[in-house]
Amino acid sequence: MDTAREALGAARRGRMRAVRLPIKKYVKWQQGPMYLPFPNIMRIFRHVHESGGDWETALLSNISKRHLITPEEKEAQAQLEKTNRRKIRQREKNELIKTICEATGHH
Repeated sequence: MDTAREALGAARRGRMRAVRLPIKKYVKWQQGPMYLPFPNIMRIFRHVHESGGDWETALLSNISKRHLITPEEKEAQAQLEKTNRRKIRQREKNELIKTICEATGHH
């Protein structure tokens, strides 16, 4: 991350105009540091170029979904997954009990 704004300083020293990706304009970043790996940035630029300027789609398709959900949504998602795992385990347990009962002649 460029927390010390080194990129901005380097641009100024090189007498170049510094620009930033329009993330705040097109994306509601919910959690985590606003950092994108270099390969993602390159894919964003490629998508924008190929799509004729569609920043929103380029950004949304290259930013990890974990940054786009609220902590509340993340918690609800975790609870749902936990409930689903519990249901699957219970179903498997019931099937095993049924199979054992059928194999041993107990009903």
